[in-house]
Amino acid sequence: MNEGPKICMANGDPHFKTIDGVRYTMNIKGELILLRNKQKDFQVQCRTDIFTKPNGQDTAATIFTAFALK
Repeated sequence: MNEGPKICMANGDPHFKTIDGVRYTMNIKGELILLRNKQKDFQVQCRTDIFTKPNGQDTAATIFTAFALK
């Protein structure tokens, strides 16, 4: 049964909303797979890094620094 398109999102430092509607915040530095379809022939990857203030001070927050689609 096709229920139509689902919405997921990621923004900020980063905040996520999954396809099934769960929301969470994850401040981790690294590379992640945000989305992969069941056939595993499409995926969205992202990279997050530590947020550094303009004065050069690192923070506990992370930010998106790159995205890749395959």
